[in-house]
Amino acid sequence: MAGTITTILWDVGGTLMDWATPGDDSLACACQACGIDPALLHPATVAQARREYELDEPTWRTAADERAGWRRHAAALLRGSPASDAEVARLGDQLDRYFEGYAPIAGIADLLADLSARGFKQAVVSNWPPSLTIALDHHDLSRHFTAVICSADHEILKPDARLFHMALTALNARPEDAVFIGNDPLLDIAPANALGMRAIHFDPRRQHATRDASDVEALRRVLRALDDS
Repeated sequence: MAGTITTILWDVGGTLMDWATPGDDSLACACQACGIDPALLHPATVAQARREYELDEPTWRTAADERAGWRRHAAALLRGSPASDAEVARLGDQLDRYFEGYAPIAGIADLLADLSARGFKQAVVSNWPPSLTIALDHHDLSRHFTAVICSADHEILKPDARLFHMALTALNARPEDAVFIGNDPLLDIAPANALGMRAIHFDPRRQHATRDASDVEALRRVLRALDDS
């Protein structure tokens, strides 16, 4: 039997915050910020670099790993171009400040504050590089969370149940008293339900027809209905 909701766990990317501009535009802006002509980015090279990044990023464990990883990604993005080593390094360091290109989902900061004021315990469980807390701090979101469970800190990725257990343990909460809010059916919703948690599929990107909510007002209604059940 489900218990009274005391605890809310959150995913980050696509749930709490998302790119303020589309990925290709963000990359062009990063190039321009460090004096590199975006025309040097060949679409096929960018696509290959992104595939390499997806394999590389989960191996980052420290801030130094992350900075080196972004420089590798910059080198892959500019592979075959006349960009100098100094330009590659500048782009890598600009990409390392990726969180400046993110923005909280509209209304999410107010919702987090309201939930905290109502006494809910909140935490983050996210597949993210080591800079997760820095990214949350940058957008003034960290203050709402008792715990931030980051995949990079533990060398495991969602849907591994251990990450969810860590958050519940940190908040002294039982699965039946917790709700997980995330945008990915496989990484967020399925494992949360398997652990006996309730889950809300919050999909601001509107990628899934089966979502429970796609904006914060709809999410508030779903949370209210769960809390009243």
